[in-house]
Amino acid sequence: MSKKQLKQLKELQWLEQAYNLVLLGPPGVGKTLIATGLGLKAVHRGYDLVQVLKTQEITRSSKTKLKRIIASDLVIIDDLMFLAMDRNEGNQFFQLINKLYD
Repeated sequence: MSKKQLKQLKELQWLEQAYNLVLLGPPGVGKTLIATGLGLKAVHRGYDLVQVLKTQEITRSSKTKLKRIIASDLVIIDDLMFLAMDRNEGNQFFQLINKLYD
């Protein structure tokens, strides 16, 4: 992957336009490192599941993001124990898990 390509990915236009991103290559070339870095960049830009849940009734973009999450074939939630949630956020998260399970 060139520096130009990586810079383009870091702009997160692919995420804004709801494109999927698949990183392919042999073991040890940095796919996981790139995916993790892009994920952190997305969180810093506001792609935060708890924030989406909290603002789903307020903003159209959060409602749209939540619909995309629910309609996804695969949702990966990692390191949930590091997430500080109040009672309402926990309830919203539990409701999301129930929707995903259904």
